[in-house]
Amino acid sequence: VMMRRNTPWHRRLMLGALLVIFEPVVGRLLPFFVVPAIGGPQNLLPFLEQNRDAFELARMGVHLFIVTVVMLGDRWICGRFHPVYAYVIAGVLVVYSMANGVGDSTAVEAFAIGLIPATQ
Repeated sequence: VMMRRNTPWHRRLMLGALLVIFEPVVGRLLPFFVVPAIGGPQNLLPFLEQNRDAFELARMGVHLFIVTVVMLGDRWICGRFHPVYAYVIAGVLVVYSMANGVGDSTAVEAFAIGLIPATQ
């Protein structure tokens, strides 16, 4: 809100916010490319269970690649990297570290197990 009147910053901050919240999109599209490579949908869950950390790193790498392409396009147009992209990269890294940190916590695991209905 403070940078609203500074047009170059505001435009890049809005684009950066879009790029930071792009994480679910990457997470849902990447399996479309992974499934054929691992031999079909029946192999997806075992593959993800065995390679969860590698898959998360690949997702983050694809996400950072998208940010890098946007940065290079902006550099090509303006002739320099705008400082706002440091915040965008930090935002992407924070999103992945928080999502994986919270998701790997024992409290969240216990909560998720508690959601499973008891069998009779």
